[in-house]
Amino acid sequence: MARGTVKTKSAVIPAGSIGEWSVDSHGMPVFELTARLPVHTPGARTGAGQPPGDPWFILGNYGLTAFAHGSGGYQLMSCERGFARLNYGGGPEAASWACHARVRIDNTRSVGLLGLESPAARAARKLFGCGFARFEYDLGGGIRCARTLSTVPSRDHRDRIPALLITVELENGSDAAHRFRLEEGLDACYDLANWHNQPAGRVHARYPVTCHRHRAGAVSASFEPHEEQPLVFAARDKRAQTDGFPPELCLRVFSISAGRHGTSFNANAVRVTDDRARLSAWFSSSLDPGEKRTFGIAVGYVWPVGLRRKFLRRLSNAGDGFPFRAQWRSRIPAFKGRDRALALEMQWHAYVLHAMASWDEFYQETYIPQGTVYEYALGVSACSRDHLQHCLPLCHYDAGLARSILRCIAKHTDVYGRIRHTDEGLGFFPRGGDEKSDSQIYAFMALAEYLRVNRDTSFLDESVPFDGMIGSGTMFERIELWFRYLRDSVATGAHGLVRTMNADWNDGAHHLWFKGLRYHQVFGGESHLNTTMALAVMQDMLRALETLRPGRCSARTRRRLPVLVAAIRDYRTRLLKAFMADWKGRAFVPRAYAAGEAMGLDELFLEPQPYVLGLADVPIARRKRLWREIKRRVWDGEKKGARQRETPGSRENGGVWFALNGPLAANLRHVDRRAAEEALRRMSLMRHAGDYPDQWIGMWSAGDSFDSSCAARDASRETSDFMRHGGVVNPYLHPFPLYCAHAHAWPLYCWLTLGQGRGCAT
Repeated sequence: MARGTVKTKSAVIPAGSIGEWSVDSHGMPVFELTARLPVHTPGARTGAGQPPGDPWFILGNYGLTAFAHGSGGYQLMSCERGFARLNYGGGPEAASWACHARVRIDNTRSVGLLGLESPAARAARKLFGCGFARFEYDLGGGIRCARTLSTVPSRDHRDRIPALLITVELENGSDAAHRFRLEEGLDACYDLANWHNQPAGRVHARYPVTCHRHRAGAVSASFEPHEEQPLVFAARDKRAQTDGFPPELCLRVFSISAGRHGTSFNANAVRVTDDRARLSAWFSSSLDPGEKRTFGIAVGYVWPVGLRRKFLRRLSNAGDGFPFRAQWRSRIPAFKGRDRALALEMQWHAYVLHAMASWDEFYQETYIPQGTVYEYALGVSACSRDHLQHCLPLCHYDAGLARSILRCIAKHTDVYGRIRHTDEGLGFFPRGGDEKSDSQIYAFMALAEYLRVNRDTSFLDESVPFDGMIGSGTMFERIELWFRYLRDSVATGAHGLVRTMNADWNDGAHHLWFKGLRYHQVFGGESHLNTTMALAVMQDMLRALETLRPGRCSARTRRRLPVLVAAIRDYRTRLLKAFMADWKGRAFVPRAYAAGEAMGLDELFLEPQPYVLGLADVPIARRKRLWREIKRRVWDGEKKGARQRETPGSRENGGVWFALNGPLAANLRHVDRRAAEEALRRMSLMRHAGDYPDQWIGMWSAGDSFDSSCAARDASRETSDFMRHGGVVNPYLHPFPLYCAHAHAWPLYCWLTLGQGRGCAT
């Protein structure tokens, strides 16, 4: 329990007033949350604009997602058949949890270890690393306790261990023997996240709990699905918005160090009200002076019954008090670079992407969700373009997971080349005006990066089912279908530019600019973002295809490859001619056209600009001039990066987005390398800690965007310093587990493409 068990000789990296970064014994990043948690007041709510006082960290692998809170609690999620909370605490906040841990000493004193209402939990030392969360308590009288939550990393894209190992160490540092009684457990409460995406009170099914006793040391709780209306559920392997096959929540006594006096233990399930079951394990033992004991349980979920033996075998190789260090060290790259602190941060980003990755039972693939509001709060797997962006850094160090993401997108593609945008529940597509015009462009972006880095021609001949897992075709055929859909179905408009549908960041365009137009009129316009991105991506796709070794492809692929290359080159040539004619002598690129109106002629919108910086067809002098305009209009004065538009604001109305600043940093290297490196640093966790030392959101993860740091707030309307100073995540995100993969994938990808390191090793 000593501090030296975590930190090495490497320097500690401060993280504002919130905490500090260091490394564990295997050289992996660890965040220590040093800020004292607030005292809980029953019934009190978080102040206006303020982030929650009980921050969370992510633990996980491809089969488990868990959020460990600063006060010691945790929320388990099952993400394989949709997104469901298994120990939901109730109430309006999606991040609420229901678990318990308590130590009773000599039958005279009981200490709660979890929650903001616990003085011990608030005062505990709090450490969060790759695959673990550790809480160290001083219980008084020389008695210390350490509680560690740990996950096992996945070995490949199909490897799923949906179990969390909880170890509790008790140490008697007093001069007398003491008797201890330890309780650890959680409440079973099934909460489908997509219920929170429905009108208030509309619930399609109920999941009352039934408890089960197994052999000594194991209990479980099953959720019995009951339809509230007919035909809510479907067969197990069929698409369904509401899952009729929930997993079983399990608790099992896992490891006990017997000690001199032996240990008694019991695991039980106590039925409580409100369709909950409390699963608990109790350990009782005496500890002599100087003696230390370790107790353990495994909690997780499984179909149909019981934690499987292979899971338990994997958990048995736990190691020391910070379990599974060697396994995580072998799975997460040890990035090396001239800036050691930044390289360590990149390792943290790689860990978070691994922990967020989720196996999808319907598609039989693993992908990385965006997280935060979409998946973790509203249960909607959205969207395909986001999952493709998260694929970019993996192409450089985890080709297997990158392939799985690309296959998953291919399985979302129908025979016309249309890529379905979202899933809800098990492979269910919520219908609406949701036709996209940019999904294929993002697919080409990720595929071009994969082929460029890995030269994997065999991937083109893999046979992959079409949307709905019906029929199949090769990945090369998918490329042809994606291209035809982009060229012929999305097509181009009156100016020869790529059309706009329900995509292209046009929430802001519709709600803030084209206010007088109907929604479908905006979709029928033309997008400068779609156009510039298509030009840049097709440039990369041509280079990737032209450097492949066709001799390693099938005969059909070899025959079709020159035809595809010629078609892409012809399309890009015509698109480039139209774009250059439209751009004319302007200093920056406009934003969009719709119903005869133009957006972005006089005000710079960032969205289309970054991709032009990387176009080899545009003279370097003109690209440098464009960068000067970007810098002057949306970059200067900002702390986090370039804002979305000249007018400072929030989110689509002038916020700072990772998914816009990532392409900016990546393409700036062709024009101004020092500026590109600065763009990367502005996205970094360490820069956020220096600029906003009192805001925990941004210290280890973030949402998809920050408000502009130049945004002036009206102090008469907003009394909170948090809201007035800008550079914050929009407060509507705060009730949700605030982990967005954009905040990790884009900095890591930019770091890799900028060549900041000397390579990486696993």
